[in-house]
Amino acid sequence: AEYTELTGNYVRKIEVKSDGRLQVFFKSVADGAHSALDLKTFWLIPKVNGGSISWQCACGIGSNGCIDGGEPGGNAIEEKYLPSSCI
Repeated sequence: AEYTELTGNYVRKIEVKSDGRLQVFFKSVADGAHSALDLKTFWLIPKVNGGSISWQCACGIGSNGCIDGGEPGGNAIEEKYLPSSCI
């Protein structure tokens, strides 16, 4: 799928990187996103755990800092808004 096809109510696009990481980009307030998500971004990083895959989130603010994901253009999202399924 093209990155513009991977969208949602608050997600503007998701870019799939060659190493399997996903960079999630939120919409702006003008496009319906909550002000806490306004043009923010974060990484979903796949981790193999004994034959299964779990997802780690990176580039939140606070204790979740950038872990193996790099800096997403300075638009880090606050940790409390990251998906609850992230480890």
